[in-house]
Amino acid sequence: MIMLGHLRDSVKQVDGNSWLIDDRLFLRRSQAHETSEEYLWRDGEGWHYSIVDAPTPLPNASPLSSDSFPSYSTMSATPQSLTI
Repeated sequence: MIMLGHLRDSVKQVDGNSWLIDDRLFLRRSQAHETSEEYLWRDGEGWHYSIVDAPTPLPNASPLSSDSFPSYSTMSATPQSLTI
C-alpha cells in the first residue's frame, strides 16, 4: 500500500513548473512549443511532463501547497519513450 502522506512529502516545488522528487528526480512540465526534450506524458491542457535526474547542486525547493501539483484527473496517459 502506498503511503500518500509520505509520497506527497517526498515531492517539493522548485517553481510553478518544476518539482523535486525525493531529492533524486526532477519533474518538469512545459508547453509543447517551449521544449525540444522528450516527454513522458501530456495532459489535456497542453502541458508536457518529463523526468530527469535531479541537478547538482539541488535547486531551492519548498514543500507542496495544496494546489501546486497537477491533478491526476487532468492527465491523460500518452506515454512516450522513457530514457532516464
